[in-house]
Amino acid sequence: MKKISLVFLVGALAFSCRERISAPGPVNATFKEISSLKIGGEAAAEIAAFDPLTNQLFIVNNSEGLSQVDVIDFSDPKNLLVKSPIDISVFGGGVNSAAVKNGMLAMAIEAFTKTDLGSIVVYKTSDLSSPIANVTVGALPDLVPF
Repeated sequence: MKKISLVFLVGALAFSCRERISAPGPVNATFKEISSLKIGGEAAAEIAAFDPLTNQLFIVNNSEGLSQVDVIDFSDPKNLLVKSPIDISVFGGGVNSAAVKNGMLAMAIEAFTKTDLGSIVVYKTSDLSSPIANVTVGALPDLVPF
């Protein structure tokens, strides 16, 4: 009796999953631009990271001789507000990546000489006045996952 019940249960589970697995179907989605803003030239806005705790968008900007992370107030997406950028020129030659998690912003920064050691600089997203950590890493750091 237990074998029959188990076989029936497995069969019922497999049948209930059949529709979701075998028929993925197209996902219909539409997008509409609600606002825009100019960040910089060719080397700007390659990487962006959003912090839901502060409603800020952090955008890597190495364009036109800049080495900074632009900070955008994203609390009203229809009316974006550019805040003061984070100047990383004191830490190295350019920002290669940025990521946000749990109220922290981590940036991968290459050295002034590309073959030298780089750094990961971490800020609290609620206080961008000074970093809370600066960790030396390998040359040309990239992709800062949390």
